[in-house]
Amino acid sequence: MSLIKQWGQRWSNKLLARRSLCIGLGVDHFCLALRHGRQWQLADAIQMPVDNPDQQWQVVLGALSSCLQQAGPQYQGVPLRITLASRWCPMQSVPWSDALFNPKQATQFLQNQFVALFGEAARDWVIQADDAPYGQPRMACAIERDLLTALHSLAEQSGSHLQSVESSLSLAWRNGMAQANSKGRCQAMALVEPGRISLALLHNNRLQALLAHACGSAWERDLAAHWMRWGLRQNELQQISRVVVFNLSSQTAPTLSAPFEVIALPNSALGPRLALLHCDGGA
Repeated sequence: MSLIKQWGQRWSNKLLARRSLCIGLGVDHFCLALRHGRQWQLADAIQMPVDNPDQQWQVVLGALSSCLQQAGPQYQGVPLRITLASRWCPMQSVPWSDALFNPKQATQFLQNQFVALFGEAARDWVIQADDAPYGQPRMACAIERDLLTALHSLAEQSGSHLQSVESSLSLAWRNGMAQANSKGRCQAMALVEPGRISLALLHNNRLQALLAHACGSAWERDLAAHWMRWGLRQNELQQISRVVVFNLSSQTAPTLSAPFEVIALPNSALGPRLALLHCDGGA
């Protein structure tokens, strides 16, 4: 889901005809590629590692800014579509509340939900929620206000604007699940990023419940352990026979046992995050 509401997930033919610069920001790298309508200019795609042991967005964004300044005029004036590491754009399922009918009360309600998980720092986050049916939980995502301001500044320095900002988890669900469901519809997914695993349950092709955990380099063991612990609290997980896994870490995906299945993305030689950006031409 996008943090730039006026763009969201719906794209008219006129918008698709425009050029955009698609950027993925991970905690230890960034990648980018130009797109013109549904066509990608992958020959000029860039992916660059960033030394960032403290996983600070300022470090990666600074490296990206320097790259864009040195890259020449081809990126000037091109709108930006940015995907952030889920650490910097966390998502959660929030319960239904009548407060969601009132914009001011909705803002307070969503802030309280994120404060409960992330502490008082979330009071100043920018938060958006999707438009779920009445009475149903909604999926919400958040971003530090300073980070969103910095992304707008980056776009302005390039003589352009932001088209969208979203979490890697949202991207995996929106783009990657089309690839995963080609082998049969599944009810759960996992996103592996450096130092982090996100687990999600799906219902009617919507994100329904989320859980995020820290992980080490041997993430396959952490994945199995976190799934098992979650299953102890939610019995319905015992009935799930297929959990698709998107690996955005720097470690090669190992051979996993059931119910886990690593999804091989098209153009994986580009790097996992850029491949995920590219895997659905209609996104």
